[in-house]
Amino acid sequence: MTKDHKGRPKVSEAQIAVHWKEEGYYRPPARFIGQANLHDPDFVAKFDEKYFPECFRHYAELLDWDQYWQTVLDADDPPFWKWFVGGKLNAC
Repeated sequence: MTKDHKGRPKVSEAQIAVHWKEEGYYRPPARFIGQANLHDPDFVAKFDEKYFPECFRHYAELLDWDQYWQTVLDADDPPFWKWFVGGKLNAC
């Protein structure tokens, strides 16, 4: 097996994905949906999988950054993904 620049085994996302458990989608009961806080279908659509990972930019822009980030997601070293690369928050 080949190693990455840090000496770890180099593994592709496809090799990792074969271990992911496929799960079906279960629609919640109508009573639960009725009490949910999110009712705007446009907001739900904004975070559809086809907009991943850029859709998370919206969440990041709700925060006050000490140092603003340059990249939403760096997925070059799976499974060690880095979110909001270069950004710094004053958060615990």
